[in-house]
Amino acid sequence: MDDYPSLAELRHGPLDVEGFCARLAGPADGALARFEGRVRNQHQGRPTQYLQYEAYEALALRQMRELILAGRRQWPIHGVGLLHRLGRVEIGEAAVVVAVAAAHRAEALAACGWLIDQLKSEAAIWKKEVFSTGTVWHNAIPAQTAVEA
Repeated sequence: MDDYPSLAELRHGPLDVEGFCARLAGPADGALARFEGRVRNQHQGRPTQYLQYEAYEALALRQMRELILAGRRQWPIHGVGLLHRLGRVEIGEAAVVVAVAAAHRAEALAACGWLIDQLKSEAAIWKKEVFSTGTVWHNAIPAQTAVEA
């Protein structure tokens, strides 16, 4: 497990999705599962102008590393990467990437799906959706509702 890459990164500015994913797979991997979350132009029928992400960076990075370890305890996976963008993200740009390398697709796909769900619900990363009519903040605590300004 120590021979495989574990990448937990927060970035300001555009994400190099291909370069990030290329750092994860090795010769023992028959699968590389990837989720790329992109900013869409609407949310629940409201036109979105852009998203803004903020984080408690030290805590978010620690949580991301803990998620990678938890994923490795559940599945026989190899290289694992969590990459999240901070700051303003425009329509069509990547905001988050989760990539998992493994010998087989079933484990890579299962771990990738679990990791994005956990990252969205547990990491100290907050999203503000900006509309022409106002903004909505979403935080990482599912029990709390979005706050509209």
